[in-house]
Amino acid sequence: MHPFIASELTRLMARWPDVSFDHAGQRWHFPTWHLPPGWNQGETRLWIPCPAAYPQIPPDNFYVDAALRLADGREPGSSSITYLEQGLSARLFSYHVEANGWSPERGDSLETFLFGVQKRLAEGS
Repeated sequence: MHPFIASELTRLMARWPDVSFDHAGQRWHFPTWHLPPGWNQGETRLWIPCPAAYPQIPPDNFYVDAALRLADGREPGSSSITYLEQGLSARLFSYHVEANGWSPERGDSLETFLFGVQKRLAEGS
């Protein structure tokens, strides 16, 4: 594991003790991610892909349980069902960090991306 990812994982575990990093899939996994109101469930699993050039390049997009929908049953916007790995379908959310909005030298890290995930999920549709 890259030393930056290892130290970041240690930092993340202080707030999310069940977070893990899947070396084979090159992604972070949060088995329990609490959702704001407006969804058909109160929590979901969350996966965030780790780009090869991380932390210079931010993560792009995120995955949640395939069953996640808006509270009224509609499909959330900018999302689709895909396979995360063989036998595991997931809902892919399109979410991108602005090119000039990411700087590890300034302190951006996975937590920065997670704040964006929280904001995106708070928007709902």
